Amino acid sequence: MGTVVDDAASVEFPAFFEQHHAELACLAHLLTGEADTADDLAADALPALWHRWDRVHAAMAARGGESGGRNR
Repeated sequence: MGTVVDDAASVEFPAFFEQHHAELACLAHLLTGEADTADDLAADALPALWHRWDRVHAAMAARGGESGGRNR
């Protein structure tokens, strides 16, 4: 059955997407060597997370915060 997404997730996910899309696309570019393919991979991967946002959010919380515990 589908995952229930609440109002907080609809606010959190766009911020997560904006924060992580570029670094995910960069990693994908390093792996594929193709910028367009890398951007497509990142753009496909992040919305897939939306369907499991409850798990992503729980993992981030367990690691110590909304950014996944990573300091910038």
